[in-house]
Amino acid sequence: MDKFNLRQSIFISQAVLYGSFLLCVLIAPASLAANNGLSYFGVHPLTAIPFGAGLIISAYLIFSALGRWQANLHKPVRRALQVVALLMIGVVLTPYSISSWFDYLHTAIGTCLFVIQLIVAFWIIKKGGWHWRDVLLLAIQVAGGVIALIYLKLDQGFLLQGQVIFQLAFSGILLNNLEVLKTERPS
Repeated sequence: MDKFNLRQSIFISQAVLYGSFLLCVLIAPASLAANNGLSYFGVHPLTAIPFGAGLIISAYLIFSALGRWQANLHKPVRRALQVVALLMIGVVLTPYSISSWFDYLHTAIGTCLFVIQLIVAFWIIKKGGWHWRDVLLLAIQVAGGVIALIYLKLDQGFLLQGQVIFQLAFSGILLNNLEVLKTERPS
């Protein structure tokens, strides 16, 4: 990771994450037609390993990037992104199909993940001066979150699609604004 700058490191973490999602969709395309969220891939026998590996590797890459660049990042957002990475691992470790308690815990972890990502996105945009592109991405992120929330407990709908929209918008905000997160130039 030392040879990559912060933008490259975060981009690679997101590429791993979305690559694992795409692989899971290719393995289990029926997931797009049902109201399954991304976590369905963590309980489906054919996709559990690529899904789990994608989230864990992405979380590791985020931790690595934040560790390498910690002196150059605003502490609150650095801590929030560390929590995001931990919650990504929490999603993997709480497959909702094990029991109702695991389902509840998994849903709580996922909800915390989304809320923290929304707060971080808002903070980044505020710090960056409300650029129209980022405000548009925030609106898209909120729309994806609302879609996911509506379909969270329904049998039919667009939970996965809402989650993907939310996550892509968050990634866009994050990657577009890494300079805003820095407190000083790297040495």
